[in-house]
Amino acid sequence: GSIISIGDYLYFMVGGTPSYAGQIEEVNINISGGINNIVIDNSGGGAIPGVAVFFLAIKDATAESHGMLGHYCEFTLTLDTNLTVSSELFAVESEVMKSYP
Repeated sequence: GSIISIGDYLYFMVGGTPSYAGQIEEVNINISGGINNIVIDNSGGGAIPGVAVFFLAIKDATAESHGMLGHYCEFTLTLDTNLTVSSELFAVESEVMKSYP
């Protein structure tokens, strides 16, 4: 898999200074087919030099920083009325957030 996603912001580095290249629109990976490229929307971005440069992608901080804000569940519990032993009801809850690598 790739950690780069559609919607990420692509930057390039020349001389240690990052410059905005554009927002990622497509990620195309097919190793057996020899395809390994990304497509960006360069409007508002700088001219990317023709020499080999270092690229980095930055996630949208707003989209990546929020966990679950709330949840709601409604259910009906039905037990056999002929039971003579106790029944148990339990709940499991988890919240998972993506961490920045």
